[in-house]
Amino acid sequence: MDEQDSSYSSDCFVSGGGDQLLSARTQMIRNEPFQNWVDSEVAQYAEGHDRLTPFATGPKGTASPSVAAVFAPCTSPGKIPGGQYNLSVVVHLEKAGKASDAETRAGLVELAKNAAKYAHTKARCDISLS
Repeated sequence: MDEQDSSYSSDCFVSGGGDQLLSARTQMIRNEPFQNWVDSEVAQYAEGHDRLTPFATGPKGTASPSVAAVFAPCTSPGKIPGGQYNLSVVVHLEKAGKASDAETRAGLVELAKNAAKYAHTKARCDISLS
């Protein structure tokens, strides 16, 4: 990322049997408080805001049995106009299978973390994911 190339987005959709089963969306957004990001970008997919719980990862993340999301630092303040930017990665399960809620949540968390790592590399972020 630099002043001439200051955005990044990526979308992936999984379909089966004529239905959309899952979406994984990544976009670069300005840094904001974690809870504001959860309220504006993630909670709508959680089937009850109270079901969202944080998970351990380098960047901040939260998940439920229907969504997992990562808010990963990407660009340092001053690299592009507007301050620090983060990657918002939201993986939304639109049609669940037969796995338990715990198994589904764990799978979504793993997918969101991997999508964040991939996007972090592709976006050429300068802040470590540690």
